[in-house]
Amino acid sequence: MMTPRSLSLLCRGVLASLLLCPLLAAAADTTITAKGTITANPCTVKDVPVSLDTVTVNDFKGQGSTVLGKDFHLVLTNCPAGLPQLSVRLDPTTSLIGPPTDGTVAFDTASTVRGVALQLNFSKSRGLVPLQQLFAINEYDPSKGGTVDLPLTASYRQTDATVGGGSANTALTFTLSYQ
Repeated sequence: MMTPRSLSLLCRGVLASLLLCPLLAAAADTTITAKGTITANPCTVKDVPVSLDTVTVNDFKGQGSTVLGKDFHLVLTNCPAGLPQLSVRLDPTTSLIGPPTDGTVAFDTASTVRGVALQLNFSKSRGLVPLQQLFAINEYDPSKGGTVDLPLTASYRQTDATVGGGSANTALTFTLSYQ
């Protein structure tokens, strides 16, 4: 049996629910906005084998000197037009010799050469290739896209006071960034 007090509580509860329901419904209303961009297919890139010529230990002139300078090209094809910037990152599968900005990597553990590393330079006098960081490919033309040719040079670099002859192998992976 309902007493005046229980009826009063029930009415207050119903009244409170009626007053709060519109607030709860308003709090549930929201908008989700999604934005995105779909670009053309990325550039096509192939592996780039670089065969360095044979040199003698007498070709090295002291720690820090470089020998040979073999040119090679990182060629990107079918690059889309309209990208604000195209960048690349080179990461050695071995360790760095010096800071990443020196562009110098160790030869792998199967290599038998001693006191020598591989150094990468830009062929067009832009200096050493920075490793483990993105750098812009200035050869990319956003108005055209197409083929992009990044000329590089690989050299032997003397890293110790003495050089021991032997095999010299290393590898780097490259990552393209479309920005």
